[in-house]
Amino acid sequence: MSRKAKGAGAGPGKGARKVGAAPPREAVTIALLLVVPAVLLLLDGNLSVPQLVARVAGALALTWLAASVIGGTVRSARRSLARARAEAAAEEARARREARKAAKASAAEAEQPGDERPGTEQPGAGALGAEVGGAAYGLPGE
Repeated sequence: MSRKAKGAGAGPGKGARKVGAAPPREAVTIALLLVVPAVLLLLDGNLSVPQLVARVAGALALTWLAASVIGGTVRSARRSLARARAEAAAEEARARREARKAAKASAAEAEQPGDERPGTEQPGAGALGAEVGGAAYGLPGE
């Protein structure tokens, strides 16, 4: 079952949030805290009710916008970090494949008979080996 299908049948606490929406609880709480001084002014008689309503609407709009911007920034940063991690993992896997390929090539090169490298003579193949070999077996003329 997909996440969308799970979220559609869930209650209000599980998966009911929209992906791009600002967090309503936090935005409303901050807006109410911004309006507390205006309520005190209303109780003192220094502010009218329409002005208080305008301040509440402005505080809600401001906090909702700020929460949306912050949420968008966080989502963008998460995507960037996930992309960077995926690229690093791909590069690491590529390096491991190259290392395995190089190890296989060197192992195959080491196993090939008759492939002599310069400076590495087989015992008995050089001039010294012929002398020792002939003298050891007592062959004449050597």
